[in-house]
Amino acid sequence: SPHLSHTPRPPSRVNGVVLRIEKQRPRDIAARMQDSEEGVQQEERTHLYNYSCRCFPGNRAVDWFIENTTAMDRREATELGQDLLKKGYIYHVCNNQSFRDGNYYYAFQQIILDDMQSKFLKESLSNCIKLEPRITALYSYPSCFTGIEAVNVAIKQTLPGIGLIGKRQEAVYCLQYLLNRENIVHVC
Repeated sequence: SPHLSHTPRPPSRVNGVVLRIEKQRPRDIAARMQDSEEGVQQEERTHLYNYSCRCFPGNRAVDWFIENTTAMDRREATELGQDLLKKGYIYHVCNNQSFRDGNYYYAFQQIILDDMQSKFLKESLSNCIKLEPRITALYSYPSCFTGIEAVNVAIKQTLPGIGLIGKRQEAVYCLQYLLNRENIVHVC
């Protein structure tokens, strides 16, 4: 039936230049997604009254992929979202979801580390933080570290190709990248 067939939308244009890209480089797609005028619409969201971030739902990104990339349907667009998540360009705001076409929220990774930088930072954390048992009201963890300890170590690191991290927010972004790539894990 005609209403079930997929009619490709025309690609987005800026000054007459087609923005649909045939070779889908994740870096290029992520950069275009963040464009304030042509990118995926982001909104400020608060999660569990804990923190807020600029983010977007997966279904909005899927719509954007279909309109602005070579993804022809929702399945292909979801696969593209999964690829961006896997490569670290976006992350689920709660760090517990693969990319899904639905009301699941994702944000853009602010700093992308290459393999050498990730390994260097992870080794710095291992060498500089003493793992200790932690006890909370409900749980006991035999060997872990706190986020503030990790930030205090990361802020003093000089990463190859980046230089001195130096600022708390940059340290948080670098650690978030390690967390999203499962180089470190959140225990509770």
